[in-house]
Amino acid sequence: MFRYGIERRDQALVERDYTKSWSEPVGASLTGRRTRFQKLFGRLGLYRSIDNRKLFLHHIFHTIVSFQPRLVLELGSGNGINLLALAVLYPQAKQFVGVELTKQGVETSLLVLKNPPLKELVYLTECNEKTIAERIKSANIQFIQADLRKLPFQNDSFDFSFSCCVFEQIPRGYLDGFREAYRVTKGQSLFLEEFREAQENIFQRIHLVNVDYFRASFQEVAKAGFKILKFEPMPVTKIKFTYGSLLCEANKDESFSP
Repeated sequence: MFRYGIERRDQALVERDYTKSWSEPVGASLTGRRTRFQKLFGRLGLYRSIDNRKLFLHHIFHTIVSFQPRLVLELGSGNGINLLALAVLYPQAKQFVGVELTKQGVETSLLVLKNPPLKELVYLTECNEKTIAERIKSANIQFIQADLRKLPFQNDSFDFSFSCCVFEQIPRGYLDGFREAYRVTKGQSLFLEEFREAQENIFQRIHLVNVDYFRASFQEVAKAGFKILKFEPMPVTKIKFTYGSLLCEANKDESFSP
């Protein structure tokens, strides 16, 4: 587990792995995989992928509610389930946009948007099927294939942007991603990633090096221009690593040139 240099994460590897992942039915990717031992709010147990997803989504939702954005961007939208759930939880948004690196992810997202997985969304949002169907139907949700390190949007296009377990795939080019998030966001950004300070022990840090995941300090976002508002470890700890929550503000009033 702790041998150094198992693989080097580059774009070809990421596109290959996630093209395969996003080819799976959404229900299978959320509930069909095996359960894993981890700690949730300090309690060790067996949890499913959908349990983690629910915790992350409600954390994102409560953060969004506190700022009331109208235009929301997801950096690395995968199979689209995050934005569908947020459209149900936060119907006040004018538009949700998801940027996804893989063609397969965008195609799956559009299929999911057309035929939402109601059973899984009921669990994730705690809303009934009728409410879910109505809110998704009336929501403005778009999915675009693009690299988050080179976003196809004008400056200050969004009120709020977020990532959820996405920068983990960018162990070296992450600063370009943070700079692009800063450029297109005029309000706040939330990053849920494996920041160095979130790791509970040296073995978790070694594992991140082993699999060549993102493992930089949360302080790095300041180099992109962000003002750091709050950092905290997430209350879900896998055996191999821990996620951190970083809330930032793109303070454009101050002169900064990333």
